[in-house]
Amino acid sequence: MIRRDLQGDWFLITQPEHARFSGFLAHHWGRGDFVRSSPWDEICLAAAEHDNGWREWDDQPSLNPTGEPAFMYENEIADVFGILERGLNRLMDGGHLYPAALVSLHYANWATDVLTGVRSGQWPVTLKLRAKIEAFKANEEERRADICRKLRERKRFQEAVTPDGSHKNGRFVWTFDMLSLILCCRWTNVTSLKEVPLGEGFCELRVELIEDLCLRVDPWPFEADSLEFVVRGRRFPAKPFRNASEFRDAYGRVDDSEILFRIVSG
Repeated sequence: MIRRDLQGDWFLITQPEHARFSGFLAHHWGRGDFVRSSPWDEICLAAAEHDNGWREWDDQPSLNPTGEPAFMYENEIADVFGILERGLNRLMDGGHLYPAALVSLHYANWATDVLTGVRSGQWPVTLKLRAKIEAFKANEEERRADICRKLRERKRFQEAVTPDGSHKNGRFVWTFDMLSLILCCRWTNVTSLKEVPLGEGFCELRVELIEDLCLRVDPWPFEADSLEFVVRGRRFPAKPFRNASEFRDAYGRVDDSEILFRIVSG
């Protein structure tokens, strides 16, 4: 669940809805030096489905200690790992092996960021937490190695499963995730995205959230001259709830609302 400020209210966006936005961005990528990688369909699917494990959780959302709808990172990390594993298994059960490998890499890198302090303030890095993260990363490394063994004999995946290919395609998933999150979460502090893939090598995108619902991007990487996307969510007055039961009851009674996000060239 993403808890976004919207004109003094809370606008709640599910993780799969945010990921749907990521997939939309992937499908519209490609201008000039911003060349699509291969296999592009699988990269787009990874972007669109990277948070599918949150479906069940967001159907029964939780509260943080102050009574606000809990953002993803305000849940227990053991719960988060279980949710991520559910999503990865869902992709693999559907036969989407390479997207599963990219999503696995995406969250292994996220777990590393937790350990190194890039994502500071979410969970105190205790010895117990470090052990949980290292176990999660080791399990995902084994998963990816197994997937790569299975795909290495298929011609269309031979480059994609190399370390360089996996890294580059993983950065695509990260880029679409971040662009979506900046708008969905209203991250005014993020001003650039580094190591964004080009046809050859990587570059930095400068980003700026303007007019609250509009993101300016430079250089411009998309096919169209500008993009618009409608995100669905539920709007509440910014007032804490007494308990999770009260929140879930209210959440179930509120109809979906829509907000229009725009992405424009800088």
